Amino acid sequence: MPNHRLAIVLGAAALAFVALAPAARAAERYSDAICPEATAKVIEFTDLGAQAKINLLDLRTATHAVVDRYDSCAKQKLSDGYIEPKMHYAQTRQASFLIVAARLEATIQDYGSAQTDLDRAKTLAGEVLEWTPASQVSTSSNRASGNGSSRGTDTRPSYYHDSAKDILASIPDVQAMIPKLQVQPPADAPAPKPTAKP
Repeated sequence: MPNHRLAIVLGAAALAFVALAPAARAAERYSDAICPEATAKVIEFTDLGAQAKINLLDLRTATHAVVDRYDSCAKQKLSDGYIEPKMHYAQTRQASFLIVAARLEATIQDYGSAQTDLDRAKTLAGEVLEWTPASQVSTSSNRASGNGSSRGTDTRPSYYHDSAKDILASIPDVQAMIPKLQVQPPADAPAPKPTAKP
């Protein structure tokens, strides 16, 4: 069935969207060294996507479970002060799985949820893409020849900048799967006058 093949492709795409932690590349089975709490849910998602007959509702549920784990991981990394690269890694993984969820939801015609997930993915990936370090490095010295000082700003983007860019580039394809909403007249607009014509 085409939808089942689509789901498998979507699952593979989610895992390919962002660079995996070095330890995960070497593992026979997926293991997330940065967000270990996500490991079991990613394996569950992958196993569901590899089945001969895929239930898209179950796959969507599994995808959202992965999203939730990466959301928790990102919040924990932020509270621990590990914004770059660890929080950005979790945000990028979360955004990539939100894209998969949106594709699945568009496929089953749950367009409202698909749009919500796309918007969340766009926000997360946008934060990673636009991030620059806020800290400035200052040095000073007191030499025999006089005082000297220098100040520089680290302007390197996030390690996951390119992955975030790829995620943002994938959004229009998913957005095209969601029908444009009909524009509703404002609540205070007068009702159209009835006509005698049928």
